[in-house]
Amino acid sequence: MKASVVDLSRFDGMIEVLEGIAGHRRRGTGYPSDVLYYDLVAAYYRRVRQAHEEGKPVVAHSIMLPTELFIAMDVVPLHLECLATTLPPSLKNYEELFAAARGFGLPSEVCSTHRVMAALFAQGWMPRPDALVYSHQACDSSVKSGGLLKELYGLPSHFVERPYRLTENQAEYYVQELREMVSFLERITYRRLDYDRLAEVMEESQRQVELHREIYRLRSLVPTPMPNRRGCQMVNVYWLASGSPEAVAYFHAVHNEVRELADTGKGVIPEERFRIMTLFNPPTHNWKLLDWLQQDQGASIVANPYYHHWGEWRYDPIDPLRSLAIKYFATPVMRQMHGPLDEAVADSVADAVSHRAQGAIYWANIGCPQTCAIIRTVRDALRDRVGIPTLVLDCDYLDPSVVSEDDLKDKLEAFLDSLGDARR
Repeated sequence: MKASVVDLSRFDGMIEVLEGIAGHRRRGTGYPSDVLYYDLVAAYYRRVRQAHEEGKPVVAHSIMLPTELFIAMDVVPLHLECLATTLPPSLKNYEELFAAARGFGLPSEVCSTHRVMAALFAQGWMPRPDALVYSHQACDSSVKSGGLLKELYGLPSHFVERPYRLTENQAEYYVQELREMVSFLERITYRRLDYDRLAEVMEESQRQVELHREIYRLRSLVPTPMPNRRGCQMVNVYWLASGSPEAVAYFHAVHNEVRELADTGKGVIPEERFRIMTLFNPPTHNWKLLDWLQQDQGASIVANPYYHHWGEWRYDPIDPLRSLAIKYFATPVMRQMHGPLDEAVADSVADAVSHRAQGAIYWANIGCPQTCAIIRTVRDALRDRVGIPTLVLDCDYLDPSVVSEDDLKDKLEAFLDSLGDARR
């Protein structure tokens, strides 16, 4: 490990902030799901912090690998991208992290999430994992970041490859990849995969997917019964804890809140002036921008197909591992962004229609070649097939210095004004 000093003060500070927010939400009068969200995220990183004291191995992993396997094997997962997108907004130490990344040789053109990851790795600001599992799924930078962590920490590692299309041969190929991942984890952690336990986890995963689908359907109602930022929280919970009872409890809470408003015909704001579809991630450093859109501008985000449009999948208890493999061809983001463009366009067009969107916002994260490369194709499809305009909003996922909040608001206000003018 090249980091000269291991300093977990920032990691601990992040946990304290998350626990503090959960406590604040608990004392307030807001949504119960908000409390569950911050409790779940704080507990996730607390488990990582305490894992070695409790004799449990920590397995670091990149985005879109099946958490169900980690849960079934009773190892403690550490989702690297989620850590990188949670720590800076918690501590507001963006410049410290990006300066460390620059010192390590990473320019601003590299995705800010992976620059933060590099800073955490190189400075020793995260708990040392016992193993690493990484992949190229949805994000090419994950391969490079996985290799960097492997090199800096000298970790035993395993790479998982997922094919682009779901065919019989490619599904079997991915099943074999997951079998090899399990063999690697069994060898490194000295824990066997209990297939009965995996079946239980997959049943929880199925419940979570069903709730996710129903929540997304309810968001299509007019007015929409879900707050704008809830979609971002749901994505994080899915990535961190899919297959866990805690994740199912969170999705149940969101569903109950949305269902209660839907049954009374009410929305989350008194007057819904605009119905917006968003594409890709809004700036994680400023989720308050989503609140501003809804509360101050009357603009509800009613759809985000890249993160909430599921493909066809249902758990098959006959073969849990194969069923798990099929799931990760249907999972949002994996479905739309890992492979051919067909699903990204089709899902965007379908959701614009079903959720009655009046316009779309494409969050063009300047460090993400995958999402920015398909902007023109998706934008043109929404214009030609649905007749709605798309605002391409240059921004950065984690770096607030790229575009100021005032500039973002000015562009969003102008876009909303244009939608209002078009209705007159």
